[in-house]
Amino acid sequence: MSGMAQPNVIVVIQKDGIASAFGTTDANGVFSATLSAGDYTVALSNTNAYYSQNTAVLSAGAPNLTIRLASEVDPEDMAPLAVIEGQNTYNLYTGGTHVALGANKPYYSAANGNNCFFIFVPKQAGTYRVTVDNPKLALSLWGTTAFQFHQQDASDNEDNALSISIQEGQVGNVEYVIGIQVLDGITDASINITRVGDPGFDISTQPWDTAWQSDYVPSKFTLTLEAGQKLTYVDVINGTAEQYKAVYNEADGFYHLGTADGPILYVNLGPNAPYVSIQSVISGTGSAGGAALRKYFFDDDGVFVKREDYTSLMVTYFDCIDATYGVYPVTADLAYMIQNGCVEWWDVNSPFPLIENANPEIGWLFACCYAE
Repeated sequence: MSGMAQPNVIVVIQKDGIASAFGTTDANGVFSATLSAGDYTVALSNTNAYYSQNTAVLSAGAPNLTIRLASEVDPEDMAPLAVIEGQNTYNLYTGGTHVALGANKPYYSAANGNNCFFIFVPKQAGTYRVTVDNPKLALSLWGTTAFQFHQQDASDNEDNALSISIQEGQVGNVEYVIGIQVLDGITDASINITRVGDPGFDISTQPWDTAWQSDYVPSKFTLTLEAGQKLTYVDVINGTAEQYKAVYNEADGFYHLGTADGPILYVNLGPNAPYVSIQSVISGTGSAGGAALRKYFFDDDGVFVKREDYTSLMVTYFDCIDATYGVYPVTADLAYMIQNGCVEWWDVNSPFPLIENANPEIGWLFACCYAE
């Protein structure tokens, strides 16, 4: 036996309802017997722990059996699950927990995949393995009580088990929502949670590097157009890299169109920028607002290298843009931040690009313009 290994548990091995062997477990919770080939069921007594009778079977093909014992959950230990309105949950802890299943339970939700929901409350950082004793039952992870969403099905895994990595900062602060899909004829189960190792690598725990910054210090900018001039924006949908070649001029510190002496390229950092406003995204005034401007860096093997945060420096530029047009000359800093921090906005490989069908060679110029 494992889980809550107990000595002196009475074991009865039956075939066709007739006892073929019986005895008690030793100090290690083990009992063995010699049996003829066939199918047998195993029953336990003299223990106050739960075990699944559905899986307590022996056969010629499976002559060894490990029975995991589980504590019964007190119905009063239920807690409200606010993210699934009107539902309750059992709190689960490391070890085995016997739970009742069914559509009549207060922690059941038909609208969320016919699942009974439970909360895992980790008490120690580490990697945890979550299993259920009946292979017919499907486990699923639904995020946390603070941010509930259908994240993972254990049925997608070969061994029908979930793995959850708990970081130090999550202990006492994060509660994980686990679902078990209810099936006809199965009224209970044992959920087993075992700590199998230290926490896995978590990018979110790594420090943010400040954005790369040149010696240029942004200052208040005012754009003066000559008579007859207007601002023309780069066409990142239909334009080409040759048509919109951005060239850096080391003398003035700005990017120019075509050549180092061509028209200065400006980037619209105001609320009325084309496609999407960087200012609105960072400040939280747009539909996708309130997001930091950041990027994760990985090497060619996919190993995490660093992560950079451009938010603070970009906000400095917001305070310096032209009051009428909302633009600022494209500096080396601005080009670097947009090319890295905004790349997913036009990247064809991004799952939710904000600028669809953009030419990836010039996508970073989506808010850029020049006077002509």
